[in-house]
Amino acid sequence: DAARAERLYRAILAERPDDVEAWYQLGEVLFHYGAVRGQPIRLAQEPFERAHALDPKTGHAVLHLLDIAARAGDDARFDSLLS
Repeated sequence: DAARAERLYRAILAERPDDVEAWYQLGEVLFHYGAVRGQPIRLAQEPFERAHALDPKTGHAVLHLLDIAARAGDDARFDSLLS
């Protein structure tokens, strides 16, 4: 239930805004289930960016950010993330 998962992760983040795992999982929900809910994939960008900023070793967040940049045709962002 993607809508419920999104609500739960947002509730966690309201109380613990530095929770890397909650940011990452919110990004996962938005990235993988947003389209079927009529949401653009770019909504997952902020949660993945927050997870990565809080823990630069969150490699899967970068992979998703690369995908989002590629889909948007944002070559500069893609190159920046890739380096």
